[in-house]
Amino acid sequence: MMHTVLLLALAMPSGSFQTLRDQVESESFSKDQLAAISTAARSNTFTTAQVVGLLEELSFSKDQLSALRALAPRMEGRVDTETIVDVFSFSSDQDKARAILSSATPAAAPAPRAAPTPRAAPSRPAPPRAAAAATPATSTAGAHCPDRADLPALTVQYAGTWRSADVDALVKRLEDTGFSSDRLDVLRSALDGAPRGLGASQVKRILATFGFNSDMATAVELMDDHILGLTAAEMKGVLGEFGFAKDRLQALTALRDTMTDPEHAHVLLDAFDMSSDKAKARAILDDIRPRSHLFGTVGAGSAVFVVDASGSMGAKVRTNQGTSLTRLEFVQCQLARVLDDQLAPSAQFGIVVFADGSRQLGDGLLSATPGNL
Repeated sequence: MMHTVLLLALAMPSGSFQTLRDQVESESFSKDQLAAISTAARSNTFTTAQVVGLLEELSFSKDQLSALRALAPRMEGRVDTETIVDVFSFSSDQDKARAILSSATPAAAPAPRAAPTPRAAPSRPAPPRAAAAATPATSTAGAHCPDRADLPALTVQYAGTWRSADVDALVKRLEDTGFSSDRLDVLRSALDGAPRGLGASQVKRILATFGFNSDMATAVELMDDHILGLTAAEMKGVLGEFGFAKDRLQALTALRDTMTDPEHAHVLLDAFDMSSDKAKARAILDDIRPRSHLFGTVGAGSAVFVVDASGSMGAKVRTNQGTSLTRLEFVQCQLARVLDDQLAPSAQFGIVVFADGSRQLGDGLLSATPGNL
């Protein structure tokens, strides 16, 4: 018997929610409070109690209503309308709150999509490491690939960062190079063709060798395609290396798609002091497309994806969503994301699958038409 298992959207964990609430409380201006709430609402769902908690942090009913408009479509489970309405003091505001809640479409469980043909081998980051054991796996890869923002980005543990000795050697070469502009050439040369990715602490060590914010921003852009992935907290730490907001914004633009936990993107607003800079940062964060950490960022006009479909790909890995799936299912999910999010309509692609032998999908490169995808 076949079973279809849907992954329901999960309300924001209590620890993460408390961090968000503390952030909202700490903001001096209501527009910055609303920016944090709206950014968090893009990639999280909330319980009734959590919505009430956030509304209570706001001083004015107009701001509470604005926050409710962002939060109402992102509520999960049984919505206790009257508990939320009770936050408002005036009957006119209570009526508006009821109208917002009644018109909102609650966050829904994602529909499963057909499992795509397997694809690309990583050109840079190493494959996922098998993790310790397993909650029950679903029956299709498609169930692990919900639409963006219904669940946190699907990630597993990775091996394959640069060796410490190699980073030490690069840092020494950079420090021994007299001019900051020349250090960029050293970094560019070191990264060219490097098969391993960079972790957050390695990125910060490399940045520390540059004396000027503008050169640091350029260094971030050079490293971008080589970064395995950064949590929002790690990215905030990298942004903290910059002394000027304009350079932080430039770095954020380069780094945003390396974020592995876009549900925590709101913490990055704290890297900026001025409301105008927070607004710019929020605009940058509004279009996050999390990078595939198997395939990187695929911007080429022609791309061939090579997938290992041998027996070892049946090993289970544990995801950050509390599920387990096989390595091959994880690759299928990542492939689906890249095909949907990154290939231009004018692009061409090919898929080669190998185990004991190899086979190619189609005859030569395929156009990235909806049918072929």
